[in-house]
Amino acid sequence: MAKQVNLFLHPDDQAEFDRLLRSFGDVGFVPEFQRSAQVATVPDSLAPAARVDVEGSRLLLLHPDDVNSLRLVPSGDHWLVDLAPLSAVHFDRSVLRDDRIVQGRLYFEPRYVRDGQRVDKPAAFVARADQLLRGARRHLQRLEQEVGGHKSVAHIGAAALVWKKHHHATMRAGHLALIAASASDRAPAE
Repeated sequence: MAKQVNLFLHPDDQAEFDRLLRSFGDVGFVPEFQRSAQVATVPDSLAPAARVDVEGSRLLLLHPDDVNSLRLVPSGDHWLVDLAPLSAVHFDRSVLRDDRIVQGRLYFEPRYVRDGQRVDKPAAFVARADQLLRGARRHLQRLEQEVGGHKSVAHIGAAALVWKKHHHATMRAGHLALIAASASDRAPAE
C-alpha cells in the first residue's frame, strides 16, 4: 500500500519546498512524462504552470545514480518511466491556476508486484522515503476540512495559506484543489 502526503503549495512556497526535498540527500528530478527515448531530468522541482504544461505535473525523485537505469515505455508520441520496480518518491506538484491551487502530493510504494508476487523495495529507500514524507508533514501546516461528508487532510505551505485566506478558498467535493470563493459567495447576506 502506498504512503502519501497531500499538499498545497503556492509558487512562493516552492523554492523553500525544493530546498526541503534536497535536505534529505542527493536527488534527481525526472519528469514521468518524457518527450524522447532518452531520459531527461530537470534542475529542480519548481512548478510554474508553463513548466508543468511541458513536463507534466509528476516528477520522480530518485538518487542521481539511479537516473541512468530508468526504463522508458513508449506511449503514443511520448515515453513514460516504468514505475513498478522504481525506488522513487513520486511528487505530483501543486500548480496555481486561475481561481485554484491544484493539490499536489508526495507518495511512494514500499513494494511492487512481479510475477504475481509482492517484492519489497530496498529498506534504505523505504526509510529515506518515509523520512521525506515525515519532513514534509513537519514543515507544512496541517489543513483539515470536511468535504462531501468526509474529513479531508492535506498540508499547506505558508504562502498557500495566505492565498487561501485572502481568496476564502476551500476544498470542494469532486475537486483536488483549493478553490477561491466567488464574489457572490463572499458577499454578506442581506
